[in-house]
Amino acid sequence: MKDQHDNGLPPEFANLFLADDEKTFVGLVGEFLRKNGHGLRQMSADAYVQRCREHWSGCELDDVFSVKLLIDTLVQDSEPKERFPWSGMEVVKDDPVSNEDLYCVAFGLVDEKGDFIDAPPGYDPSPKNPRSKRGVVVGRKSDVLAEEPDEAHPGSYLVAMLDVLGFERKLKDLGLDAMQQLYDKLITVAVTPNVAENLWTPTLASRGSNLFSPGLFRLPMRYAYFSDTLLFWIAYRPAFVAPFLERCCGVFCEALRLGIPLRGSVVAGRCVLHKKTSTYLGNPLVEAARLEKAQEWVGVTLGVSARTIQFPFLMSQEPMIILGDPPLKVPPQEESDKYRKLVSGLVLDWPRYWRRMQVDTSSPDIRQQLEELRTADLPKYDNAIRFTEHSAQHADWFQTPTPQPPVFKG
Repeated sequence: MKDQHDNGLPPEFANLFLADDEKTFVGLVGEFLRKNGHGLRQMSADAYVQRCREHWSGCELDDVFSVKLLIDTLVQDSEPKERFPWSGMEVVKDDPVSNEDLYCVAFGLVDEKGDFIDAPPGYDPSPKNPRSKRGVVVGRKSDVLAEEPDEAHPGSYLVAMLDVLGFERKLKDLGLDAMQQLYDKLITVAVTPNVAENLWTPTLASRGSNLFSPGLFRLPMRYAYFSDTLLFWIAYRPAFVAPFLERCCGVFCEALRLGIPLRGSVVAGRCVLHKKTSTYLGNPLVEAARLEKAQEWVGVTLGVSARTIQFPFLMSQEPMIILGDPPLKVPPQEESDKYRKLVSGLVLDWPRYWRRMQVDTSSPDIRQQLEELRTADLPKYDNAIRFTEHSAQHADWFQTPTPQPPVFKG
């Protein structure tokens, strides 16, 4: 059996999975369980997992159809529907892959001309098992190498630096062995699923004048961690900005759910970031470290260097940023201007991501989680609670533009 802490699942669900179940399968079915996929069918959770496993195992993969996804239409239909279309976009629905309400589909990638990507000579797309279901999405190629080069070179990057709050106190209270277990859990549950290098990322691909298809592309993220600091980075491309910020929100929220509060910064600029040689140099790293330490909350702020980047959010995406200034520590008088000059006027809207992932009533709400982590009358938790309330009150700010958009005042 899997350890009950794997993938952040409650014990009653974690124990339903087998040691050789793929992590992707556990993550998908675990999410369906949280959303009551078994209850919608009046099935036991154990029987539901077994049925999902049968669909998953029977789905064929090959060189082209190399990604599979489990679909539960009852769960999808039970969720609140987002307002769509936006900005006059018309939805053109394709024929469904299957008429079943629970099935697994293997996806293959085609380029914008409709040709299969990575197809060997004489490739036949028909599955050997006629019951195996297949669909296609548009695959977009990136000019960024999937593998890190052997030599370190300067480049333009987006960088996120997140620090574990109260690390020294936790180490003293828990001891080295327990602290290592907690840190391993942070990496396994929060970091790796969100920022593992070269993860598939959804997008919209142009198919002609005002026509778009669902697409995927590889997001070539890198990460490193040392002591109480997590570092994520990606080569700067406008198309990478939105998914990068969303992945940062994923790490932040999963860590918070594990009881590990973070504080951090997102910056941009030219620097050297090379995991193979552990080379990390450049002004953006100095900016990120200064901004992280200047803040007085549980949260993440975009540094002033982020004003130089483009934020091309797709119409199908919720922006993971919101206008605002973080609460700053009270510095010596001569340092106050330096603190204020670090911020961009944008902060990471991680509460939006939390609300999205909060799918069952047994999970604590954000305020409850922050209150439980408070060890004293610390203003950083009060400031974080105020921010979560601001985010919830202005959840639709990007859908209804106003002359004076809402701004969080730290």
